[in-house]
Amino acid sequence: MDIVNFLGPKLSEIIRKDVSPCKGLIRFAIKDAGKNPNLLTYKDINEIVNKELRIRLDQVNIPELDQVISQLNKIIIKNQSVFTMSII
Repeated sequence: MDIVNFLGPKLSEIIRKDVSPCKGLIRFAIKDAGKNPNLLTYKDINEIVNKELRIRLDQVNIPELDQVISQLNKIIIKNQSVFTMSII
């Protein structure tokens, strides 16, 4: 599964910004973590959202950051099996 194309629109809805910059922030967060975007596990995705993506969103002054991260975490948990199956 392409996590950027999956989470980008979700992040866009949450923060009410265009999809392209949201996808870019996710790509940069994955790069910051030193991970291959095609081989991300559920654990990797969770860590990237809670650390690297949080930092990126804070750098661009996204308001209510804790709520944004919480909503993304709920989406990740809800789709955990999809992420797990995509790397098998």
